[in-house]
Amino acid sequence: MQNRLSCGLFLIAHSLLLSLIYSLIPFPNSDRALAISQRCWEIRRSRQILQAEGLDDGNLAILERRYCRRTRPSPEEDSTCSHLSIMAQLARVAEGNSVLARMVAGEAQIFCSEYTTRRSGVWRYANGQVVKFGSSWHYPNGQQVRAGRDWRYPNGEYASFGSVWKYPNGVNAKFGGSWYKPDGDRLDRDRLISWGCTYVSRSECDRFLRAMRSSDRDRNDAALLALAWQAYRNQR
Repeated sequence: MQNRLSCGLFLIAHSLLLSLIYSLIPFPNSDRALAISQRCWEIRRSRQILQAEGLDDGNLAILERRYCRRTRPSPEEDSTCSHLSIMAQLARVAEGNSVLARMVAGEAQIFCSEYTTRRSGVWRYANGQVVKFGSSWHYPNGQQVRAGRDWRYPNGEYASFGSVWKYPNGVNAKFGGSWYKPDGDRLDRDRLISWGCTYVSRSECDRFLRAMRSSDRDRNDAALLALAWQAYRNQR
């Protein structure tokens, strides 16, 4: 753990130092644009490593906002961000704060933060496993994420089947138009959100609510499922 912490602190210090150097060098416009693009890539890869180790303390997020300029997402990028966000929600629901869940969350955060990441060749996680190949998405353990339009948890169990969503314990989260708590109690959507936000922190509630504002129905449903599951675990 000490070695990982030292490595993480080195990466942060390294990025901070280079950011200062780059801010002082009078680059020609074209060279500066290239340097900033390269710095953005390095910051995001460093942040991915720190997130996988649970060491991201926010310093690299500040640098990411500085060096990675936001661009308007294309429909394909928007769809990819939604897909990664759902994967991250399901991985966290099933795995908690495991390395696997952090790897998925890291990929989602890096891609979705500015929509500037371009992928060529085979897209891989930090452990070498394929993230996406062709139209097939995978978790860091190699498990395929989807079977047709249905979503799976990292252990291969179905998270959704048709219009039905399920918690990791096998209880229906959503069946038709009805929602349920992880203990099986039926609640309407608004009451489930209120109940969920009672047992998570304000920042977590805000994060789930932002995801629920998505126009992507699956992303919306996965966020509510994740909120209810987190509240259930915190309540126990």
